[in-house]
Amino acid sequence: MVLSHVALRPLIEGVALVIHPSPKRAAPIFGADLMALPTRISVNADVYGPPELRRGVLTDLAESFRRLGSHDGPVWSKAIASGEGLHAKCSLRLVDDVFAALTGSVGHYLDALTRAPVASETDDHASREFFAAFHANGPRKGALGRVFGEAWAERYSRLIFE
Repeated sequence: MVLSHVALRPLIEGVALVIHPSPKRAAPIFGADLMALPTRISVNADVYGPPELRRGVLTDLAESFRRLGSHDGPVWSKAIASGEGLHAKCSLRLVDDVFAALTGSVGHYLDALTRAPVASETDDHASREFFAAFHANGPRKGALGRVFGEAWAERYSRLIFE
């Protein structure tokens, strides 16, 4: 698990979380972030991996995600994301609801992880796909990369997988 705190007050304050399952478990990767910006909250939580592993993990939370205005995740993640995740930009007044939805998604993922079967063989293909997509399109290309600089964004992107 990699939990990081990102702060550049008063512009950005947030957390990012990536949970990598044991290679001995047939389970997807969980990725989430919650960023408080001057005018809104940005929140993302989804599972990534092969369709048979990612399907159904966050289904029970669809209604609460929809109430927050959740939409499809980033285009770059479509091939590896569940399509059931939380991807929203919300009013700062909804911070309690956003945090509840985020922690609910973590709980659902951890429950799914405890039920995940033992992997028949060790395969880190899902992890490599997630890293490639995240590294090419994540902090290096977004606001964090612009604010903190290319070297920081490059190191941060790799930290999540080391």
